[in-house]
Amino acid sequence: MSFKEKSSWIVLLGMLALFGWYGWNFYVTGGFGAATRGVILGGMIAFIILVVIGHIVVAILQAIATGKDDIDDSSDERDRAIELQAERAGGFILGFAVLAALAFCLIAEQYMIASMLFMAMVVSEIVKNAWQVVLYRLSA
Repeated sequence: MSFKEKSSWIVLLGMLALFGWYGWNFYVTGGFGAATRGVILGGMIAFIILVVIGHIVVAILQAIATGKDDIDDSSDERDRAIELQAERAGGFILGFAVLAALAFCLIAEQYMIASMLFMAMVVSEIVKNAWQVVLYRLSA
């Protein structure tokens, strides 16, 4: 499994954890409200920390396994094609979700807008990284 595929797995699992955590907080608080700002900010910080730690662990394990100090991060044609297809899928979802958030903007408070945009970004990244993983697995 290439480092790029492992990276996609790390981001995908991190985004799914973030989505679940955010959904749980939404459920517990009963909806949108003043706490939304803290939940979004805390989720973003936790996600960044998890992804950085995940990449460090994978890089160390890969260096130990291969005996090399650096990671071969060169992209071949297959990597570029997979990334492009995944970006398209994620971009489509993001575009649709942003439009939905704008529609909610017309009928709701600002916390709903913030939450919709945040969740649009999360779902978009989940789709992008899941699609990358699927394409890597199909071509393996």
